[in-house]
Amino acid sequence: MTFFVYDTSDNKKKSSGFMDINSVDPKPILSMHYYNLRMIRFFFDNAVSGLDKIQLEKELEFCKKKMAFWENHPSVTPTIIQIIKAEVDRKWSTERR
Repeated sequence: MTFFVYDTSDNKKKSSGFMDINSVDPKPILSMHYYNLRMIRFFFDNAVSGLDKIQLEKELEFCKKKMAFWENHPSVTPTIIQIIKAEVDRKWSTERR
């Protein structure tokens, strides 16, 4: 499976914007997206403005789609997902103190 990746970095070593997602380690990506999901939920729960809530709701749906995509990666198992979420939850609760 090949997907287009938009590269915003200054590192232009790659000659193509395409990558094989099977060669990517999904764990750090899942961790990042789950952390973002937690953060967006926090902002949503604490938003005062109706416009902010509308925008954050859109962000939540987009983040959930990203999570679902990477949770379906061939090398991801339910156990891996559970471990990643536990690690992020532990980190999240430590940072919130």
